[in-house]
Amino acid sequence: MKTHKMRLWEKILNIILLIVLAIFLVVAWRYYALINIAEENSINLTKTNYYYCSESDDIIIECWRKDDIVKINMRQINRDRDITFWKDINTGEEYIFYNAINEYSKNNGGILGSRPSSITTSYDNFSKFMIALNPTVYIGTENYDDKECYYIKIGEQEEYVEKETGLLLNTKYGDNERKLTYSFDTVTDEDIQKPDINEYTLQENNQNLSE
Repeated sequence: MKTHKMRLWEKILNIILLIVLAIFLVVAWRYYALINIAEENSINLTKTNYYYCSESDDIIIECWRKDDIVKINMRQINRDRDITFWKDINTGEEYIFYNAINEYSKNNGGILGSRPSSITTSYDNFSKFMIALNPTVYIGTENYDDKECYYIKIGEQEEYVEKETGLLLNTKYGDNERKLTYSFDTVTDEDIQKPDINEYTLQENNQNLSE
């Protein structure tokens, strides 16, 4: 009887060890996925010739960068809103062009030229480990737009991040969805050309972009 009990405890212990090992492997894979996204994305952040397009139901954002020049165009769908940001990173020269009304203003706000990225890339390694450990967070692999991706769901936030590049391809939050496309080393001088200021009227004060 004693021998039988020992064997039963050994079986229970083995089951517990297998469960612990399975959890460890899952957490390790999830942590690796988050680290891989950050590493691949950081490689792309060093590039200085790129184009991306971000499209949702409400707004289309296009960004061109070549060396020190960044140009961003924002168009709101179903609203007469078309704005172009232009900046020379080297000199700090920066403008906002309100294309619908042919006005422009000088800007010192520091426009963003980086590619959109997964919300997980901003976390440090410890935070990534805690995310990997969190059972309410889903991290898996799925195909999106014929690309092998990591699929991440944190609360209402869903993301498809391309495995090979670490680039965010699709993000959803509730009913809001945003699709993104990229290209590298394709931007020309013509793409980043500053709009002709002579065709615009200078505004004395910067216009509120949220109006």
